[in-house]
Amino acid sequence: MTQETSSAVLGVESSNAAPRRSPVAVNGRFRVHKLTGMQRYANELISRLDDRVRVVEPRTRLKGPKGHAWEQFSLGWGLRGELLWSPCNTGPRWYSRQVVTIHDMFPLDYPEWFSRGFIQGFRLIVPPLIRQSRHIIAVSHYTKQRIVAATGIPGERVTVVHSGVGKQFRPQPAEAVSAAREAIGLRSGAYFLSVSSLEPRKNVKRILEAWEKALPHLPSDAHLVLAGGAGSGTVFSGLDLSRIPDRVLFPGYLEERFLPGLYAGALGFVFPSLAEGFGFPPLEAMACGTPVLCSNTSSLIEVAGSAAILVDPLNTSQIARGMLDIASDAQLRQAHHHRGLAQAEKFNWDTAAQRTWDVLEREQERLRREGRNT
Repeated sequence: MTQETSSAVLGVESSNAAPRRSPVAVNGRFRVHKLTGMQRYANELISRLDDRVRVVEPRTRLKGPKGHAWEQFSLGWGLRGELLWSPCNTGPRWYSRQVVTIHDMFPLDYPEWFSRGFIQGFRLIVPPLIRQSRHIIAVSHYTKQRIVAATGIPGERVTVVHSGVGKQFRPQPAEAVSAAREAIGLRSGAYFLSVSSLEPRKNVKRILEAWEKALPHLPSDAHLVLAGGAGSGTVFSGLDLSRIPDRVLFPGYLEERFLPGLYAGALGFVFPSLAEGFGFPPLEAMACGTPVLCSNTSSLIEVAGSAAILVDPLNTSQIARGMLDIASDAQLRQAHHHRGLAQAEKFNWDTAAQRTWDVLEREQERLRREGRNT
């Protein structure tokens, strides 16, 4: 592809300057899905890499088996040997000129959380893809450890690049908090918040059990808000939510524009997830100034550090105690407000984009040298 063609495709004016390398191709299959963690990651980085990358996506919005078929059998054929970056855990397993970002290895580590078909597909695609690819980007040191353990590849083939926090996540004015509360029909100003898909890994059942324990000792207007869409039945195994305590609100999938206000208005953010590859929600809550209670497991120790109240996610009494401490202790809330803001400052999308580009540029240059030597 010539520089003029690349510029035309990307809508960038060409100049008489020295020609640059062709953009790195990006697996754009993620664009058909709702904005959750992996999609946010891809969008944030691509927006900062601008004309250094070009997103390749199907002409129609293909989901499910058709999306997998496009990715596995069509995507690579049109690349003409270019470097491909697959930012969301999967890519064409036969295409070796590829860098893949791996967010987690949970279908291998915790198969009980997923449907049989999803596990089989993951095993068929992801480990061979990791072994075949030129390099792997992991979103946390925890994820890197799981990649190396599951596939046996050398650790030097995996680079850790932490994700960032969007600039929209910051302390919010009162009107933004009110608008978010109104959007979900919450009248009370006293609420704990959790944001996640409703799937087994997010430990929703134990959040509800802990809430039921804490409820008699909380203010009479306190609520628990569990925001997030239901997990896909084709991906996740069943989740039993047959017993719902009082004063629990399920607003479903929340529009992006309301999230910062909802975070900022909460007494505390509750996230006792059983495992996270990175864990955006606790960091977003911290960036909004909200005290965070989260698990002392997986990447959450790495991401939240000492800025969060860390609990055993299997211990509902610890989760309940943490919520009561946050609700009753204004000094504790203030201390974690400041700690959380400082911790969130450490995770920057501009830095993540530059470190990601360093990996892509290095592999692109290696491909060029290999081409000259053949």
